[in-house]
Amino acid sequence: MTEKEKMLAGELYDPVDGELAVLRQRAHVLCKAFNDTDETQAAQREAILAQLLPLRGRNVNLNAPMQFDYGCFTSFGDNSYANFNLTCLDCAPVRIGANVFIGPNVSLLTPVHPMRW
Repeated sequence: MTEKEKMLAGELYDPVDGELAVLRQRAHVLCKAFNDTDETQAAQREAILAQLLPLRGRNVNLNAPMQFDYGCFTSFGDNSYANFNLTCLDCAPVRIGANVFIGPNVSLLTPVHPMRW
């Protein structure tokens, strides 16, 4: 089982695994690029979101700033919206349905850390 498979299954995994590191770094670069745009740059924002969130329905709107750990493990249904400062640590699949409005300063946190040292 790969580290990515372990992570998505909720098992202990190595977060410095090469494949995971590449996915995480890519998402962080895309988040920064998105956060550096403003509402007047709709086409640029759409292109960034297409790369960051491939599992996204129609008419999904996110306000900057936002941050994803991976992005590719999060899905948004049609007509969804997230206000400022959405943080999504998608170490496990995150599924946001259709017609969902997320308020400001929301964190969706899926990591499960060991309870013992």
